[in-house]
Amino acid sequence: MSDTPQGPGWWVASDGRWYPPELHPQGQAVPPPPLPAYQDPNAPDPEVAARKAEELPSFADVVPAEVRTPGVGAGVEAREVVVPGGRVLEVLASGPYWGTPVLFHHGTPFAAAPWPAAAEAATQHGLRWVTWSRPGYSSSTRQTPRTVSDTAADAEAVLAALGHTSFYTIGWSAGGPCALACAAKLGHRCLAGATLGSLAPMAAEGIDWAAGMAPGLTEALGAADRGMPDLVRSVEARARLLDRGPEAAHHGKAIDPLTELASVFGAAPAAADVAAMVGGASEPLGDALRSALALGLDGWCDDVRGLAGDWGFDVSTIDVPFAVWHGADDPWVPTAHGAWLAGQVHGARWRPLAGEGHVSPLLRLLDVVLEDLVDLSRSTAQGVL
Repeated sequence: MSDTPQGPGWWVASDGRWYPPELHPQGQAVPPPPLPAYQDPNAPDPEVAARKAEELPSFADVVPAEVRTPGVGAGVEAREVVVPGGRVLEVLASGPYWGTPVLFHHGTPFAAAPWPAAAEAATQHGLRWVTWSRPGYSSSTRQTPRTVSDTAADAEAVLAALGHTSFYTIGWSAGGPCALACAAKLGHRCLAGATLGSLAPMAAEGIDWAAGMAPGLTEALGAADRGMPDLVRSVEARARLLDRGPEAAHHGKAIDPLTELASVFGAAPAAADVAAMVGGASEPLGDALRSALALGLDGWCDDVRGLAGDWGFDVSTIDVPFAVWHGADDPWVPTAHGAWLAGQVHGARWRPLAGEGHVSPLLRLLDVVLEDLVDLSRSTAQGVL
């Protein structure tokens, strides 16, 4: 080894030293240069004097101390974003405005709702938690017909409104296909993506799509395949099981989201799901469910219709760092769906979770998923913008 090349074929390793040809790892690319060392934004800046001399503000000058403190976000910013065509999306952003956004796609039937634990986890990783109610939910204007791939255009509008370029994306349950759509359609901007308990397309080859699926979910998707009138009747019947039409939602009736989801899907939750719904952990899900149904069932119907139809993109075209997480004890979406997605998405990491259900990974492992996202983007030498 040497500080300089000593002849033809010498190569530089990640430690900055040069090595002879015989020590090159055969069949492997030259190791990438090391990542810059992490710098605590609260630590003294060695260049601060030069910056002040040039009348340029330092990081510490422009970012409030309470935002730079680990685990503390910048509060919840709620706004309405107008997308092409004049529709309006209800958007919530939490965490530091300078953080790279992680776009979270909620499940069905849910809407955007404040989630302090998620915002805190994102802030600890230098990320900004961004979510919105899909069209037809809460105050977001309905879009019909709506395909899964339409999510990417809405994501572009949200990013533009918030002043961001690159992003991460996560989709839980029925939001998984939406995260996949963003990775497929906006791959040049997507740093990394992940799904948690996601469904595979109904047309997926190589798996028995309905085997192990919660009966309420298969019934609704089957109704969507028969046409909109059958789908509306199916969703209305599920809503009656919840005992929470728009009137109940307006009166703020208490919601036990796990019990409600079990009613929707027609299957009992996993033990891990019950264990995860402790303390205030379930409150964001309850708020999201209440908000989703406050103004009607349009979003729910359109979600199911989009999932049952052509998604509008091929998951095998995704070429960004991606991880597929799925609870091994998921009682509503079988793990075969996650395994199929991991096999179709180019280079995807398959993350089966022993002992976890459908809701528990979202509530208990979000910090791990976010850390994994950042690591995935670094592993491909993509810069965070």
